[in-house]
Amino acid sequence: HTLVLGRGQTARTHEIVVEGDAERDGYVRNKLVSSIPKSIGNLQQLRVLDLSGNMLSHSVPLSIFNLTQLERLELSFNDLTGVAIPEQVGNLRNIRFLYLGGNHFSGSIHGKGLSTLTSLEMLLLDSTFE
Repeated sequence: HTLVLGRGQTARTHEIVVEGDAERDGYVRNKLVSSIPKSIGNLQQLRVLDLSGNMLSHSVPLSIFNLTQLERLELSFNDLTGVAIPEQVGNLRNIRFLYLGGNHFSGSIHGKGLSTLTSLEMLLLDSTFE
């Protein structure tokens, strides 16, 4: 599976980690300012997605819940909005670590989706809901 890096550059990957380099609120921040692209759901073999500590905004695309091989999803400390845990979270059958804290989510948590996550070891939602 290939990750497009830009201008024709590609890489085969099972892990994407984009960590910040400047401090804000005691957490490392990067300068990624955008939304998470819907095409992220095409990286079917991805096991780790760490986009924490950036300035990502808008809703988390539902396509992210198509990443059924994902073991760790870190979206903490961004400016994400919308529903934090939709029913589709249940598709992440291999997820062990789910970090969503420090965002601006609203709405309710869908327990039905969470109840199917039998591999889940850690769920962090601190300072997530407004």
